[in-house]
Amino acid sequence: MIGEDTYKRPWVKYEIKKAWTDGKGLLGIHINNLKDPKTGICSKGTNPFDQFTFKDNKGNIKSIPCKTPSASDAYNSIKNNIEDWVEEAIKNRQ
Repeated sequence: MIGEDTYKRPWVKYEIKKAWTDGKGLLGIHINNLKDPKTGICSKGTNPFDQFTFKDNKGNIKSIPCKTPSASDAYNSIKNNIEDWVEEAIKNRQ
């Protein structure tokens, strides 16, 4: 889940590196269209994956899927698409 300041967090960077090293699929979902109890909404965060270069076992550069749910119905957009997005992340890693 990508919030406004997610890309700045050292533990996020660590988890991204570790997940890739461990052979996990990676997926980002922007949460700027979800309701924030403090402010109502937030700005779209910087893609944290842009700080890295990901290569597969053959040395090919891979891009990490980063989804932005529908602004008008973000919750249902995530609910209706999450399975496909996860499958895309898994296939991207293979």
